[in-house]
Amino acid sequence: MSPFRPLTRTRKALAAPPPAQPAPLPVAGPPTPPPDYAALDARPLSILITALFRARMVASLGGGGGGGVPQEEGYAGIIALTRALLARPPGATRAATRAILRSLFPPGLPWAFARLFARPFPLFSARLNAAATAVACEWLMGEVEVNDGGEAARAAGTAAPGVGVLVKRCRYLEATGPCASACLNACRRPTQDFFSEDMGLPLTMTPNFETFECQFSWGVAPAADERDDAFLAGSGGVACFSTCPLGGEGGGRAGGTACPGLALQAGPADFCGGKAA
Repeated sequence: MSPFRPLTRTRKALAAPPPAQPAPLPVAGPPTPPPDYAALDARPLSILITALFRARMVASLGGGGGGGVPQEEGYAGIIALTRALLARPPGATRAATRAILRSLFPPGLPWAFARLFARPFPLFSARLNAAATAVACEWLMGEVEVNDGGEAARAAGTAAPGVGVLVKRCRYLEATGPCASACLNACRRPTQDFFSEDMGLPLTMTPNFETFECQFSWGVAPAADERDDAFLAGSGGVACFSTCPLGGEGGGRAGGTACPGLALQAGPADFCGGKAA
């Protein structure tokens, strides 16, 4: 064998172009700093509902006696508990969040509302829920306005004054990182399921990851996961964001990588946290 062949192969290897670098992960949200929520957090209603919501989340995670359950108070505690929920598989996160929503109401109230109000009086019920959400959920989502249900309602032919709520810059999404899985598995999907199945009033929520707006449209049936672009990883699904504390660049994810919590067929490590709860 010629002694020069290894040298020729080495030169060819050195001349090979370097592998292409992955594109950076997308950046979500507006470029301006988030609003100051100090005045909102100081309202008596905000303090009351935050404490109630936090207590229900703690109970869902196994109680308040330690054991790995985050102990932070206030809004920071809500976000810490959300991240603990996201350490579970997506289906478990959704089920737990829906159960938390149920626990905020007296037993039997959602069932009674569905039969006494939502089904016989859908327009009235949509307006009632939009008004209640605008008052009771501003502490969680930030500034909101009641509207006609937005584009989804207009497309479905259900648009009417007072049947929708527009979140102008979702505080919850922004505070979680932002994290697409937090938005879709710990908020959007379980909230849609709660209203549609427990309260008997269809609801579609349409988040915008560029502006952090979110449109609530009561009276519009939500799409199934199989027809929801957000959950179609690899074919239009939401990519993991660069600033996500659970799976972004700090977690070593490459550009274009779909959020691990949005896979329709999630494996044992295909979600935020990477291990089963």
